[in-house]
Amino acid sequence: MAKEQAKDQKDSKDQAHEQKEAKESKDSREAKRDLKARKQKWFQIVAPAAFFQSTALGETVVAEPSALLGKTVKANLGFLSNDPKKQNVELTFRIVSVDGEKFLTQVTRYDLLPSSIKRSIRRGRARVDDSFIAYTSDGVRVRIKPLLITKTLTKHKVLTLLRKATRSFVRKHVKTITFEQLFEQVIVGNFRNQLKDAVNPIYPLKQVDFKVVVEEKKKLKSEEQKEHEAEERESSAAQKKQEEELDADVEEEAGSPHDSEDFEVEEQEQTEEVQA
Repeated sequence: MAKEQAKDQKDSKDQAHEQKEAKESKDSREAKRDLKARKQKWFQIVAPAAFFQSTALGETVVAEPSALLGKTVKANLGFLSNDPKKQNVELTFRIVSVDGEKFLTQVTRYDLLPSSIKRSIRRGRARVDDSFIAYTSDGVRVRIKPLLITKTLTKHKVLTLLRKATRSFVRKHVKTITFEQLFEQVIVGNFRNQLKDAVNPIYPLKQVDFKVVVEEKKKLKSEEQKEHEAEERESSAAQKKQEEELDADVEEEAGSPHDSEDFEVEEQEQTEEVQA
């Protein structure tokens, strides 16, 4: 009997101790939650000042601002530029730093909405799609997907020439500008206009745009850079050879009448010598 009473007393003490610990743990969690809530602040996420005049992309509440560094937010270009004609483009911004109660961002992706592409494709037109890697002057690896739409249907050979000319021009141009300048030119439209002026002589184009321009996470490596340079040399060599063959054909066609005239003059001189 005494043993059972001692056992009951011990169990009750253990139960009281567990209840006390649970209460203390609950109080501790609530205290931490209240402290965290008091520390949280509202921060404004703003677009780059370079070409969006620090337009607000949104607001968020956070206790540790560093936790949002590297996060991304999307916005429509028509909303940012107050231009309804640019509603077919979506931009992705990455948070790169904190300035007071503002998160500063950088553009990392440009997307042409699929619905806009479908509206541009009509019967009796041809499209040229491509996807390749280019490197900016500050060594950033960028994936670019251009889109060309012709005014009328054309042969596959012409589309191949358009694709090659587009890839060559874009890579050379991107190599001369920084990552920030690239997105500025793509958003404003200067890059599209320059590309159209460069390839339009090959075949008349209805539209020139970029489906995707995005920074790739993979860093620039020496092997990739060598491969890229070798591809550029091969492309320029092939283009030079094609130009030389074209020049040779033109010279041959232009030289044919002169050769016949020289032959007639030579034959006439031989006839005069025989008569003499």
